[in-house]
Amino acid sequence: MKKLLSLVLVLLMILGIVACGTTKPAETPAPVATQAPAAEKPAEQPTEAPKEPEAPKATYVALGLNIKNKTGVTIDEVYIYPAGGDKGNSVVAPGWQDKDADKANYEKNIYIVREAGAAQELLVVFADGTEAKKDLGELKMYTKISMKDGVDPAAWEVELEDKAENKAAMDAAVAVGKTADNVYPGYELLAIELKNKTSLQQHDRLPLHRCR
Repeated sequence: MKKLLSLVLVLLMILGIVACGTTKPAETPAPVATQAPAAEKPAEQPTEAPKEPEAPKATYVALGLNIKNKTGVTIDEVYIYPAGGDKGNSVVAPGWQDKDADKANYEKNIYIVREAGAAQELLVVFADGTEAKKDLGELKMYTKISMKDGVDPAAWEVELEDKAENKAAMDAAVAVGKTADNVYPGYELLAIELKNKTSLQQHDRLPLHRCR
């Protein structure tokens, strides 16, 4: 009996050794490939709106002009201004008579300042309140405007003066240095009241004009 027990134990031991030898070692899990985190995109900087190109600065020219009232009627106002723009101030005083009524003063040489290359318009207001308008185009030095043969501007002439003595008269008007319509680019109109309380007689009247 004891021998039988010993034999059984030996067999059990042999079976245990064989079982241990044939057991597969535990497999280690294969490493799983991990993806590197995607690099974060840099925050987009706000783009500045493209700057609009600066408008070219206007240049101005001094113009000596000759205007004539041969309409047969009295003119109260004459405006020479940028086409479609503000008419500004009249270049003549009210009551400007025509050639038939006043041969000494029907013709005037005036000095104005206007933007170079800009088309101009002429607006005439007659003593009875009626108006006439004419396109002048680009004005140049020594332009003469003959308002003749009635109040219809279709008959009025706009041309360059070619006589030296007439050009000299226009140069003289420019040399005075004060525009006929009191308009100077970049200047402001100042209303000034003058009072004489000196007890002395006033000899000269000082006109209001544009100042820097």
